[in-house]
Amino acid sequence: MRNVNFGTSASYTEGKIDTQDNGDYDTFIGGDRIPPLKLVSYVSYKWNNKFDARLTHIYSGDRNRFEPNENGGYTYGKGPVNSFNIFNLTTNYQLTPTTEIGVGVRNLLNEDYYPPISQWNARDSNYIKANGTQFNVSLTVHL
Repeated sequence: MRNVNFGTSASYTEGKIDTQDNGDYDTFIGGDRIPPLKLVSYVSYKWNNKFDARLTHIYSGDRNRFEPNENGGYTYGKGPVNSFNIFNLTTNYQLTPTTEIGVGVRNLLNEDYYPPISQWNARDSNYIKANGTQFNVSLTVHL
């Protein structure tokens, strides 16, 4: 299947700080500096140099390293982060040698989620959901 390609990447970081400056790295670094696990994968298909399509999957993992305060809230950067999965689809078709039409769908399955920054931020005013499904059509003409 020469026309099909697949790729994936993963990123994971963790870290602690020495809050007492005594050589004991005992406190996790906040979400404003350390993101959760992230996996990005894609499968693409190309046909006859006229049509191509790509399905992308994005997974953002959990990160819950901090305890809530006495009021049940969290300080900036220390809010728990819940995982989510997003799928995006892009397609392009070469109409003529100089004209191409494209169709794209972000958040293909209309996942209901909060982006990591909205979660770790731990401020009610910034706790905002991500966009639902978005549809895009493009026409490119090379002059």
